[in-house]
Amino acid sequence: MAAPTELGAALILGQGVFTIVGYYTQGSELTPTGEVEKVKDENGATVTVIITDKGKILKMDLIPKSGTDAEAIAIGDSFTVNAILYRVTEVGPVRAAGTAQKVSITAEKEDSMTYV
Repeated sequence: MAAPTELGAALILGQGVFTIVGYYTQGSELTPTGEVEKVKDENGATVTVIITDKGKILKMDLIPKSGTDAEAIAIGDSFTVNAILYRVTEVGPVRAAGTAQKVSITAEKEDSMTYV
């Protein structure tokens, strides 16, 4: 057996919790969203809470795998993570050093929406 070889020593990759085909995830953040309305009685005490427009916002730093271009991601694109289909709402600038690229994206999934 050959001795292990360290490849890509100049590029530090962290293993993100979420994955997307064609990219390495360097970091990710998942935030639940929703609008909260408190209903109060005549004394000002909260008697019920109504939560609407629930969903999730996913922020990811992505490094393209070989053959994938970071500039290929566009607002409105959709992708699946853990069987949930997200819609891209923000694409940060592509950062590059030599042939290595990195891009930050923000994606959203409203619980009431179905994307195709």
